[in-house]
Amino acid sequence: PDGSFLLSGDIGSGKSTILQAIEFALFGLVRGEVSGSALLRHGERKGSVTLELDSFSITRVLLRSKNAVTQQAGSLTQNSVTTQLSANELTVSVQELLGYPSYYTLKQCIFLFRFTVYATQEKMKQILHDAPEVRMETLRAVFGVDSYKMVRDNVHILQKALRTEFDVLG
Repeated sequence: PDGSFLLSGDIGSGKSTILQAIEFALFGLVRGEVSGSALLRHGERKGSVTLELDSFSITRVLLRSKNAVTQQAGSLTQNSVTTQLSANELTVSVQELLGYPSYYTLKQCIFLFRFTVYATQEKMKQILHDAPEVRMETLRAVFGVDSYKMVRDNVHILQKALRTEFDVLG
């Protein structure tokens, strides 16, 4: 539905699984995050997730081999037209559809998604207990304003250098 909603249920009822499935549908497997073997049901050889939104639908597929669970080609459906795409092509297309800046890395997109669409209870607790400067850094990263801080810091460095040079020359 429009607006906000709350997933509520007992521990182990599947709330986090639903959020992981949505995130996998949007961004696919990301190294250092949730592994394919953690997403594919134990004992299953193949699995897929389809996320249907108002303007498009995404399907991603996982396949278990002897050594690993890997992501296969998926599909994107828009205006009743389905296009088969590699995992990477699908990720790039979804980032464009979501309006994420093209210069964002995949991990930045996931970070932004997690903090603007949902945040796990444990992560929110961690952020709330962080020192104020750490919370500020987290918010800067989430909203992509790190570059402004970098510019400000560089201006301060330049000012200091100019003052030193002025003192030497002056």
